[in-house]
Amino acid sequence: MCSDAAVAPGPQDAGEPDVHVLVVAGTVTRVGLPTVLAAFEALPEPRAVVAFGACTLTGGPYWDSYSVVPGLRSLLPGAVEVAGCPPRPDAVPDAVRVAALHALGEGS
Repeated sequence: MCSDAAVAPGPQDAGEPDVHVLVVAGTVTRVGLPTVLAAFEALPEPRAVVAFGACTLTGGPYWDSYSVVPGLRSLLPGAVEVAGCPPRPDAVPDAVRVAALHALGEGS
């Protein structure tokens, strides 16, 4: 459901702070939501979220089910969104990079 991901495209400057990025993929259920929120809260600052795929963003085809959260947009505002069903796997590194820049206040 979620994992802590890091992308290091090249050598890191000693002065650059670490950014912790939570990547959430797949349908989030009401039972699983506290785990997702706790995982985000447990990340040290600076931190960011990537919502990966239509199911994560909107609940997908299960959006109207009693057990499904109809998307994380309102619950984790500021998450970098990767649309698609399925989303392109090669979009993950770019999304993590954008999320990290936002967390550092460098993104627009």
